[in-house]
Amino acid sequence: MKMTLIEKRFVNRKKKSERNIKIIESDFKLMNLTKTNTILELGCGVGFVSVYLAENYQFNVFGTDFDDEQIDTAKRIQPEIKNLHFQVEDASQLTIEDSSINLVISQNVFHHVPNWQDAIKEIARVLCPGGYLTWLDLTFSNLVKNIFLPCS
Repeated sequence: MKMTLIEKRFVNRKKKSERNIKIIESDFKLMNLTKTNTILELGCGVGFVSVYLAENYQFNVFGTDFDDEQIDTAKRIQPEIKNLHFQVEDASQLTIEDSSINLVISQNVFHHVPNWQDAIKEIARVLCPGGYLTWLDLTFSNLVKNIFLPCS
């Protein structure tokens, strides 16, 4: 599902990307990255995190987003790096080969994926045996749920 212009302005802020990078760095401390060379970022937006990983770790990074405008912007504003590839992808129907990814990163994406069950299957399909998934998404407190969710 494509985001509104307001959502894009919010998620594409440099400060938000810096927070996401800190989370990934924290996650990396829990992983053995010695055999990690290929990363898939689902919902990369305009690509700040993907660029960081390609530049600082020399990983082969696939920054993907369902929204072609996000990918077009990423290609326009981010530096060209040999090991960085931006492409439009539907997380529930990835065009990536089976068992070809060592790490999948998904930060605040799944609440935008209508067919999230298929996206999870796709992640399992593209991950190498022993690969990692770092997944962060929105959660709501019970107070917020009670206010905004319809009564049963």
